[in-house]
Amino acid sequence: MLKYILRKLLALIPKLLVISIVVFFALDLLPGDALSRTILPDQYHELSENQKTELREAMGLNDPAPVRYAAWRFWLLSRETSASSEDIRLDKSARFIDTLHSVK
Repeated sequence: MLKYILRKLLALIPKLLVISIVVFFALDLLPGDALSRTILPDQYHELSENQKTELREAMGLNDPAPVRYAAWRFWLLSRETSASSEDIRLDKSARFIDTLHSVK
């Protein structure tokens, strides 16, 4: 029975890897980029092209797809799962405002 469970768990690893690759590239195919989807449209349109370029560079959006995938996988595996979505949204907003102040 233990061998069966171990075999099934080992077979699950490649399946999860393929699923994560499909999800990453499906998200990558969405219109816009992560920057335009992360911030509010009003804030996005207020940014200059130079600020958008600097933020994309800071977020790693100019990196090749394999590098972005590795960073995304690391983020998925290392994030704290106990945080509520409200906490995450507030944290992102605070970091974005700090980033805007440092870009100016």
